[in-house]
Amino acid sequence: MQETYLRAFRSIRRFRGESSFSTWLYRIAANCSATMHHRRRGATVVSIDTDHRVGELPADRHPDAIGSATVERDRLVRAIATLPLTLRSVVVLHDVYDLGHDEIAAELGISSASSRVRLHRARRQLRAALLPEPTGIAALSDGGPAGPAAGVTALPLADDRDNDARAV
Repeated sequence: MQETYLRAFRSIRRFRGESSFSTWLYRIAANCSATMHHRRRGATVVSIDTDHRVGELPADRHPDAIGSATVERDRLVRAIATLPLTLRSVVVLHDVYDLGHDEIAAELGISSASSRVRLHRARRQLRAALLPEPTGIAALSDGGPAGPAAGVTALPLADDRDNDARAV
């Protein structure tokens, strides 16, 4: 409404009187509405008042915990930024905007199965970027600098298993 009145006020000198004033004002309102709809079509608006997660935040957090959380958040943001756009968009829509796979599929023009696959691949890449690889697995997979047995603990032999019930 406000934008309609503002546009009408700015262009009142161009009103020629060929139609009624209400028709002219109605046309301005219709144009404003179309413009606003076009601008908001790609944007999702979320009210902070209706966000249920806001109430879950603890009121008295320790400064060190806040700093640590900030560092972790920054690492996550950087890792998400390295994802290809196809994977990043699914992660953001699912985990940030809390959309289901059917909604994501409709938004991106893909199938629901593709949405699931992309989310799985994105999370796998994020996990690889954010979590350190265990030393024993790294040593087994590439042989490591000291050979294939570097960093691997030997498992007990068959004879030892009978003596130790906790052996795996």
